[in-house]
Amino acid sequence: MASAAFAATVETVDGQRLAGAARFEKGGVLVSPASGKPALIPFSNLLRLDVAATALSTTTATAKPNGFPEPWQPRDFETMAIKAKSAFTNGVFTIEIPAEGLQSRTRGAHFIHQPMTGDGEIVVRVDLVESENRKNETKVSAGLLMYGGIGVRDYKVLLRVDSMGQPGMRSSTTSSMAGGSTLGAVSRTTRTGERMNFPCWLKLTREGDYFNGYYSQDGQQWQAIRRATERVRARMGETIEVGIVAESYYAQSIKASFSQTRLGAVTQSPGEIVLARPRVFLRDGTSVSATSLRLDDAGAAFEEGGRRWVVPVANLAQVHFRHVPQLHLAQLARAGVLLRKSDFMDGEFKGVERGKLTVSSVLFGLRSYSLADEVAVVVFRGAIPAPVLFEVRTRGQGTLTATAIAVEADELVATLPLVGVWRVPLAEVLEINQPQRLARAAEARGAVAR
Repeated sequence: MASAAFAATVETVDGQRLAGAARFEKGGVLVSPASGKPALIPFSNLLRLDVAATALSTTTATAKPNGFPEPWQPRDFETMAIKAKSAFTNGVFTIEIPAEGLQSRTRGAHFIHQPMTGDGEIVVRVDLVESENRKNETKVSAGLLMYGGIGVRDYKVLLRVDSMGQPGMRSSTTSSMAGGSTLGAVSRTTRTGERMNFPCWLKLTREGDYFNGYYSQDGQQWQAIRRATERVRARMGETIEVGIVAESYYAQSIKASFSQTRLGAVTQSPGEIVLARPRVFLRDGTSVSATSLRLDDAGAAFEEGGRRWVVPVANLAQVHFRHVPQLHLAQLARAGVLLRKSDFMDGEFKGVERGKLTVSSVLFGLRSYSLADEVAVVVFRGAIPAPVLFEVRTRGQGTLTATAIAVEADELVATLPLVGVWRVPLAEVLEINQPQRLARAAEARGAVAR
C-alpha cells in the first residue's frame, strides 16, 4: 500500500538527486519531480531521503507571483542594493546573497517574513549555510528574526547559526529621525551555544517583551541559548514581523536553505528542558524515545505504539530524563549518574525503586537519587556505533540504526540489532540515510574541493 505524498529530496547511491513529491512504496520511495517522470528508488539505492514538508501554519496554499505562499514576503535590510535572490520550491526556502553590492564592514540581510500578533514562536530547520570565501565563515549566518518597532525605534531579535554550525543570538535597537535617517543603533550579542552539524534546528519565542532562542541537532531535544533569568527584552508592538533571514558581513557571499518552517503558540517556556519522554541510547548508537519506561537491575522495559520491548543492561549505554548538550554526550563514557546541577557521580547502576535511582560507588558506597528532582542522565557505558546499513531519524521516536528496512501498510519496519523489529508510522519519518556510504560521499566531495 502506498503512503500519502510528501515533499522530499532524494539522493541515490548511483548519483541521482531528485526533489519533488514523494511517497513510500513497498520496496522503496517513489519520487515525482516537478519536471520529469516518476522514479521508484529501491531502499538499496537510497543514499539519503530528506523529508522537507514545510508546515506553514497561518498560511494558505496560494502562491504569490514571487513563488512564496501567502502571507510570506521578502525584503532586504540595510541601505545598499544587495542583489539577494530568494525562492520557495517543494517546501524549501532558499536565500542567496552575492558578494557584489556588499561593502567591507557592512552587513547585508535578506528577510522572508509574515506578521505575528501577540505571543508565539517560529521554528525552522536550517539545512545549509555556506559561503564561497572559506576564510570568513563566521561572517555569514542564517536563522530566525523577530522585527518590530514603536514610534521611531526599530527592534530586532536574531537567532542564527553561522556556516561553521555555531549558534548565537543578537538583539539590536535602531532609532530614526524624521525623514527616515538613522540616528543610532545599539547591538547586544548574547552568549553562543554549542556547535552543531547541518541540518540543525532553531526556535525563537516571544512572550510579551521577552524573547528567547533555542537550538537543537535533531528538532527533538532543545537547548536554550540563555537561562530564563537572562532573556532578551525588547519593547516591540503587538504585531511584529517574524521569519527566516540570511545575513552577510565583510562582503561575503552566502547561500542558505530552510525547511519545515512553522509558526504557532509557545510550546516551551525559557528555562530547563525536561524531556516529555525518556530517551534510551543503546550501546550500538540507536536512540529510542519511550512513552513508558521501567528501569531495574535486569535492564530497561519500555513501550511505544502499543508494543513492549525489554533491553538487557548489557545493551544499554545511557538513559536521558533531561536534555544534555552534545558536548556532554561525548564525555559520558564511564558508568555513573549525571545530576541536574551538572555534577557527575561515578558508580554502577543497581536499580530503581519508588522513584529513586540507586548506584554503587567505590568512594561513597550505595547512593540514591530522585529521578524526578535530581537525575538528568543514567550512564551504563559508552556507545560504540555498530556497522549498520540504515539510519532512520523520526519526529518522536528518536534515531534508529537498522540492518534492514521495509514498508508494511502505513509503517516503516526497521530491524534493529539490539532490539529486533521496530515499527514507525510513515508520517513520523524525517530522514533515511545509509551512514557509511554518506560518509564516503562526503569525504570524496571534500577531496575534490581541496
